[in-house]
Amino acid sequence: MPITLLDMNDDEVEEYGPGEIVFTQGEAGGHMYLVLEGAVELRVGGNLVASAAEGDVMGEMALIEDQPRSAMAVAAGDVRLLPVDRERFEQLVRRNPGFALTVLRTMARRLRQMNIAAGGTGGETGGAPREGSERLLAAVGGHAAHPAGSTIFLEGERGATMYLVQAGVVELRVGGTPVGTVETGGFFGEMALLENAPRSASAHAATDCRLMSLDRRKFDFLVQKTPDFVVEMMRVMAARIRHMNRERTPPPEPPKPGGA
Repeated sequence: MPITLLDMNDDEVEEYGPGEIVFTQGEAGGHMYLVLEGAVELRVGGNLVASAAEGDVMGEMALIEDQPRSAMAVAAGDVRLLPVDRERFEQLVRRNPGFALTVLRTMARRLRQMNIAAGGTGGETGGAPREGSERLLAAVGGHAAHPAGSTIFLEGERGATMYLVQAGVVELRVGGTPVGTVETGGFFGEMALLENAPRSASAHAATDCRLMSLDRRKFDFLVQKTPDFVVEMMRVMAARIRHMNRERTPPPEPPKPGGA
């Protein structure tokens, strides 16, 4: 995504030196950032969980979910950042498909980094497309039946297709261990499509399923024509990242005996 498409003014750019805090975990967030130069570390409970480099975005979850920051952002060196407030974010997602893809790909990469850090290979996630997108999804998608017990794809395979669950339940497994399910109205397989990387989980039909497949061409078309679908994908991925951040946050220490 060319940065010039953001109509950036030099006086909007924020600069941070090595070790400076951009935002802290738990604080309210009224804007996200595009990393123009340098790299930023994202930390949860003091632990490094991901990073944002030049061309990436960060802090988007606070805008997407309207919740407090789920991580702390610390400059890894000299960095230049462009803040994007809620109004600008919504305009860019709806008018600039390149920006929308940048956000989705950054979130997918972050999910994979966090899953690997937690001992896995990266996670798949599901969510429901908004009602306004259903007609166009039906127009571009093709349906296929998968009987209960069948394998849809395997972990480690190359993947250039994501799936929308029209009916039934799909089970996702990492290393053979079930890690979640996707039910009617949900989607899965989007991380391999966004990152052009191997599948980070396997998918199996837990019941008889009817799935709609979306290849890269159809997905790019939807990004351009159905911003509501894109925003819903962002919400689902943000919820997954926030859940993983909570899992990585150490519990508070118990009070010491005697109230000391």
